[in-house]
Amino acid sequence: MQLSRVLLLHLAVIAGLFALQFVLPDYHHRSLARILVLASFASGYNLLFGYTGLLSLGHAMLFAAGLYGAGLSV
Repeated sequence: MQLSRVLLLHLAVIAGLFALQFVLPDYHHRSLARILVLASFASGYNLLFGYTGLLSLGHAMLFAAGLYGAGLSV
């Protein structure tokens, strides 16, 4: 029963974020996309350093290379 409530909450948040693209102006789309990308980077860093205790910034280099490639394509 508890798992289904959590699943419904996650689905509601995803549906709400999906609905925001029809309401918000273009500036907020870019800001929200940047926030989500940085949140995924931060959660990866938290998983790597927070739980395992391994300080490695190798994934930051791959993240930066991806951002550089995306910047060149735009």
